[in-house]
Amino acid sequence: MIWEKLIESFETMEKSGIVEEVFCEPENGYYIPYQQVFNAGSNTTKVGTIFDASSKSSGERSLNNALHQGPSRLPELKEFL
Repeated sequence: MIWEKLIESFETMEKSGIVEEVFCEPENGYYIPYQQVFNAGSNTTKVGTIFDASSKSSGERSLNNALHQGPSRLPELKEFL
């Protein structure tokens, strides 16, 4: 049952364009680690997929660390509040 939920979750994400299937060797790319979170009490989402872009191998950078960090937009929020 858990395996079926995992497959269903990834098929939904693939149809939505959130993830895509790739055909290359693992050492030629970066794969974000993930885990399934189960919430039996939820009426809408019983199984959720959580991606960990801050995970990294020893001596390497995480995806979060590799992304360009733009300017903080927090000061602009006070104009809208």
